[in-house]
Amino acid sequence: MMGKTLLVTSVAIAGLLGAHGAIEAAWAADWATIQKRGYLTVAVTEDAYPIAFRDQTGQLQGFEIDLAHQLAQELFGKSEAVRFQVVRHHDRLQAVLDDRVDLAIAQVTATTSRRRVVDFSPPYYYNRTVLLTNQPQLSRLNQFTSRPIGVLQQSSAIALLQAQFPQGTLVELPSYQAGQGKLASGEIAALALDFTTALAWVRQYPSDRILPEALGRYPLGIVFPRGLQFAEFRNRVNQTLQRLKQQGWLDDRLRYWGLEESVNSPPPISGNNAPASGKSSVRALDRSDREMGK
Repeated sequence: MMGKTLLVTSVAIAGLLGAHGAIEAAWAADWATIQKRGYLTVAVTEDAYPIAFRDQTGQLQGFEIDLAHQLAQELFGKSEAVRFQVVRHHDRLQAVLDDRVDLAIAQVTATTSRRRVVDFSPPYYYNRTVLLTNQPQLSRLNQFTSRPIGVLQQSSAIALLQAQFPQGTLVELPSYQAGQGKLASGEIAALALDFTTALAWVRQYPSDRILPEALGRYPLGIVFPRGLQFAEFRNRVNQTLQRLKQQGWLDDRLRYWGLEESVNSPPPISGNNAPASGKSSVRALDRSDREMGK
């Protein structure tokens, strides 16, 4: 009976995560095990400037990388007490479920369906859907009620756009590269995309602008394995995260990486903090978004 229960659970989880390979039964480490080991293992991405990317020396940088190091500092007394495992976007939850990592800090939106298979921390950041335009006279959402707006096919932004602009014209696009061409030619007045993706975009196309008004917001949370045996670990991380919020550390790092303040001021780039060549290109953004699934 127990074997049948495990099989049914695995099938259910596979259905929630999509067809990315079978689920293998695994049990993640509890706090006592992690404490004895002396470091955290964290799943991250490497192609999401300025949240998580590789700089010109190949080192991981970005807001989520800073957060992982600070959690290690708070939990173990040293910021280097963390080992990163770079994962593809479609593999972010699977890395936790397969016990490859203790947790994931990888732009994972805390959704109802995901909460059935993993646990989430309180949000450490609210990403948002924004419009990006190259037309300087357009600066408010209400100026786009009858203008064509580009959006990726099957994007969650489609529903937001339909609600905001019921009489508008949506142009569904196969890729951001196609969107860049239509934006440049004037076939669309704006492109809908995530704020973090838009930040990488305006680094490549500095004449384009992000509208300050958001179409929608969604919470990003740290991903933990489910189960009572992991409760102490989750509580410690969640308490640490809350303390970092109260102390202003989170806000400071969000501002540093350009994730909160003036939306059209690109994040700071100095020395090795520049992303590796190609990591913030439109082609790279397309690869990232196809896998994202938010």
